[in-house]
Amino acid sequence: MPVYLRSRNEVKQLDYSEYERQRKFQTEKLVQVRTDELLKDLADDHKYIRKLRSVSPFMYNCVGMIFSSRRAWIELDELQQILDEDDYNSIRFEDVCAGDIVIYTKGNSRRHVGLITSVERQGNELRRVLVISKWGADGEIEHELNVVPKGYGEPTEYWSERVKYVAW
Repeated sequence: MPVYLRSRNEVKQLDYSEYERQRKFQTEKLVQVRTDELLKDLADDHKYIRKLRSVSPFMYNCVGMIFSSRRAWIELDELQQILDEDDYNSIRFEDVCAGDIVIYTKGNSRRHVGLITSVERQGNELRRVLVISKWGADGEIEHELNVVPKGYGEPTEYWSERVKYVAW
């Protein structure tokens, strides 16, 4: 199923033969077991919430969750094209709001992307940021900004498609 950007360019997805091969190993029960293991591993390091949202066996990843409504596995290499052609703007951490995107980086490599679902502020200071993201072929998790598997790295970039306020 093709996914198109606002520019009408098509986004490359996981090769269909690979998709079919992987799909054989995606049952709801297996996704649940793998996700439970990830959550258990993280529970030792983080006392804060991680809420399991979905264990769908359909093959989509974090990029596909956000940019193709959970219908495709889109490689992270395509992320910059999506951001550019769908008119996202880089924003400062201090300016994040629900609906914005966070990108996790390890080394110099983008490894994961999530959708910010909630931002709590006290005055101008951010107190808590919640994110929902798909952890590879595993479940969708609502988690605090810094609570992801170690392989995903740290939150380093924030993007928004919000209209910028212009004073007339």
